Amino acid sequence: MEGIVRRIARGGTALHRRESTFAAAVWRSRCGLAVAVSCGLAAAAWGSGANAQDFAAGSTASGTVSVGAGTARFFDTSTAGTATVTLNGGVLEFHDQSSAANAIIVNSVGITTFDGNSTAGNAIDSTQGGTTTFSDNASAGQAHLTTSVGGSYEFAGNASAGTAVLTISEDGQLSFRGAASAASSAIGICTVHLAGTCALQFSGTSTAGSATVTIHNQGVARFVDSAVGGTAAFVVEPGGSFDVSGLSSSGMSLGSLTTAGATTIGLKTLALSGNFVQTGGTLSVSLTPGGGGRVVIGGTA
Repeated sequence: MEGIVRRIARGGTALHRRESTFAAAVWRSRCGLAVAVSCGLAAAAWGSGANAQDFAAGSTASGTVSVGAGTARFFDTSTAGTATVTLNGGVLEFHDQSSAANAIIVNSVGITTFDGNSTAGNAIDSTQGGTTTFSDNASAGQAHLTTSVGGSYEFAGNASAGTAVLTISEDGQLSFRGAASAASSAIGICTVHLAGTCALQFSGTSTAGSATVTIHNQGVARFVDSAVGGTAAFVVEPGGSFDVSGLSSSGMSLGSLTTAGATTIGLKTLALSGNFVQTGGTLSVSLTPGGGGRVVIGGTA
C-alpha cells in the first residue's frame, strides 16, 4: 500500500504519520512500527500495553472499539464516525479539525481531550469517573455530554460548549476557565442526585454566554475571579445554590435568575438584564458602612 509519511511535532515529541492514498485509518505504535489498516474495521482493541494508534487524513472509525492502557488519536479531518468507543483507563485525543461525529463514547476512568479546532460533533459522551477536557478553540458542538460517579468536563482556553446538552450528576463537576464560554448550551447540575454534590464553576474570564442552566438539589454554581454571566438564564431549585461572592471583580452581569435555593451575593453587584424571581430559599447579601452587595435589574455591575 503506497502512501506518504509526514513528520510532525506533537507536545515536543516527533511523530511519523503515514497517510494512505485511499484515506486509510493509520495506527502507529510508539516503538516506531507503522501499520496501515483500512477503514471500516468492525471491532478493534486500541491502546493495549504502551501502544498509541492514530487516525489521520479524513479516515473514519466504525464498529465497536476499546481503548485500554494506551492512546487513540484523531488528527486532521478524521472522525470517530458512528463507532462505539469505550475507554477503560486509556486516553482518547482529538486534534486539528477532527470530530467525534456521531460516536458513542463511554469514558470509564479515562481521559478524553479535544484541542485545536476539534469538535465533539453530535456524539453521545458518558464520562463515568473520567475526565473530558476541551481546550484551544475546541467545541462541544451539538453533543450530549453526561457525567457521573465523580466524572468531570473542563473547558479552557477559548473552548466553547456550543449548543451541547450537558448533564452533570452523581458528584460530577463542570468547569469553565480561561476565556472559555458556555455559549448556547443547556446545562443541568445534579439532574440525577444519588450521592455527593455536583458543581459548576466559572473562573478566569470565562462566561456563561447565553446558556440555559438549571441547578437542582445538591447542585452548586459558583463564579470566581473575573468570570461573567453574560445573558445566561439560571434556575436554582430547592436545595441548590448560586454564589457570586467569590468574584475578584465588583460584580457581574447575568440574563435572568429564578431561585428557590440559596443565593449568595456577598459584597458584589449582580446586574440582571432580565428578571430576578425568588420563590423561596435564601438571599445572602453583605453590607458595609460604604455600601454592600446588591441585585440590580436593568443596570450594570
